[in-house]
Amino acid sequence: MKRFKVGNVVLCEHVVQGAGNKHTLVNVYTGDLLLQDVPGTIMLGLYVEIRPQPSIPPMIELDLRVGGKPLAAVQVSLENHDPSKPAILAIPMFPVEISEDTHLRIKLVAEGFQALTIVDRRVSKAPFPIA
Repeated sequence: MKRFKVGNVVLCEHVVQGAGNKHTLVNVYTGDLLLQDVPGTIMLGLYVEIRPQPSIPPMIELDLRVGGKPLAAVQVSLENHDPSKPAILAIPMFPVEISEDTHLRIKLVAEGFQALTIVDRRVSKAPFPIA
C-alpha cells in the first residue's frame, strides 16, 4: 500500500488564500487546543501540504473526528493535479462543538493509500484564564 508524503500541516483558526499562491494562517495552534469554556465552540482552519510523489490519488478524504466520533468527511479532488508539484489542501474555517475534554484527530484517507493521521490534539478547558 502506498504512503502519503506530507509536508506542513497547520491547525489554526482561519486559513486565507493570499496573492501569489500564498496563504495567511491566523492564530496557529502549536500544541493542545485550550478553550476558555467547555462546553464551547472553537473555530478551526486547516492547511496541509502533500509533497510531490510519483502517483497521487484522484480523490482524498480528510476524516475529522472529535472524541472518536465523526465530525466531517471532506473530499478533495486531485484529478487534474500535476503529481510533480505539491498539492495544497486548505479548509478556511469550520466550527467545532466541544462538550467535554477530548481529542481532535484528522486523517488523510484515499483508495490504495495507507490512512495517515495528520492531526492528533488534546482539546480541553484551559487551566488558567485566556485573555
